[in-house]
Amino acid sequence: MLKLNKTDMAILRALQKDARQSNEEVGRGAGVKRDGSVVSRRVAELVKARIITGMHAAIDPAKLGLVTTVYTLVTLKAHTPDLTDPFERELEAMPNVIEWSRISGSWDYLVKFLVKDTPQHDRLHAQLLRLPMVSRLRGMHGKGQPFVKPVPLENDGQG
Repeated sequence: MLKLNKTDMAILRALQKDARQSNEEVGRGAGVKRDGSVVSRRVAELVKARIITGMHAAIDPAKLGLVTTVYTLVTLKAHTPDLTDPFERELEAMPNVIEWSRISGSWDYLVKFLVKDTPQHDRLHAQLLRLPMVSRLRGMHGKGQPFVKPVPLENDGQG
């Protein structure tokens, strides 16, 4: 595993804030006094180590008509690879599913949808219920768009 130093953490902080910055701008913010080649090399190492897993554009879903966030709890008939693997392939194929996590407790998955309205969610809910591996569902509509914070880069002594 790649050992991260203060400069790496500063680079990660800068990129989380705005990944469109030039390497020179990131370097200035990270305290790297030389040209952007140092930052470029270090970013390449962070990518190779899979610490940086991608650079993405943040898109406002409401501007695309996707105004409702729905979280759905899912229980499968069994939590075995012969059911979880096909279930996850189904989720991958559903464009309005933007995130899911396996969870513990009486539910197996937490699935996050972005939809334009309740009827669209109802259709997706029914589609999930028709899957042979699904036992039960429970949906919760979010109010407004969720707030997303950056990944914490330091513990700050709390924990």
